[in-house]
Amino acid sequence: MDKVSQKVTAIIKTFERPEKVICLHKSIRKFYPHLRVIIIDDSKRPINYAWDNGTEYTHTSYDIGLSAGRNMAVGMASTPYVLLLDDDFLFTEETKIEFFIDVLDSTGFHIVAGNVLDCGKKKLIFRGMMNVKDNILYLNSYQRGKDFEGHIKYDFVLNFFLARTKTLLDYPWDDALKIREHEAFFWNLKQHNIPITAISNVSISHFPTSDIAGEKDEYFVKRVERMKYYHALACQKIGVNDFRSLGAKYQGIGIKHFLIYIRLLSEEKSNHSIFWNIFRCVFSFEKNIRQHAERATGKRRA
Repeated sequence: MDKVSQKVTAIIKTFERPEKVICLHKSIRKFYPHLRVIIIDDSKRPINYAWDNGTEYTHTSYDIGLSAGRNMAVGMASTPYVLLLDDDFLFTEETKIEFFIDVLDSTGFHIVAGNVLDCGKKKLIFRGMMNVKDNILYLNSYQRGKDFEGHIKYDFVLNFFLARTKTLLDYPWDDALKIREHEAFFWNLKQHNIPITAISNVSISHFPTSDIAGEKDEYFVKRVERMKYYHALACQKIGVNDFRSLGAKYQGIGIKHFLIYIRLLSEEKSNHSIFWNIFRCVFSFEKNIRQHAERATGKRRA
């Protein structure tokens, strides 16, 4: 426990979800009573809760955004490592921050991520490589990088990770992105060759609420009403027309996304390969049929 409290600061950005962040804080204290915690809250009203001495709670002006709040928290950290947490996480017996520290202490990685279990059960699948094709950024969970110092390199991971504090100071989240910051953040790290990995023996529970915005749910009203704008802004900052995720959300195969991945892979492979030439012919035929159907539909509408 001393190693964790001396080397790690947990940072949490919260907005209009006081119950969530209080439950998270209680779960942290159950397993790590001495871990320093920094909470940045840009809700309309501050949270009425008795935070302990090891927690620094800051209520900012309204709606500064996720990226700005995280960057503020990183700037307040004095430890060599920062643990990134979403406010709807919960620590469990499998949330072993010591294992994260072991990786960063003994390797050249700058970020190490763990597993996120939706509702404490379903393992989210979202880590892999980023590639641009036809001006679209693909976040490919079917693909992984090379082995490096005993671990697998990735371009992107989930928002449950331990990072070197200096790395987050040097390559912060973009303050202009109040949401949809994830892709731009990891794309920037990729451009600067920041090594990222993930390990399977550390996990945290995730208890999201519905993505359907209720009239009195300030968090989701804000999130839904501006999703399109910030998606477009993130694409602009990355320099693409769109970005898409490839892979099953949970353990298993997402057939539609897997076929897209195979198509992209076939376009990259050598023309001398009969195997990949067959795939290229199949996908080329399918594309021609689809374009012909679209043209025919357009003529009928005209």
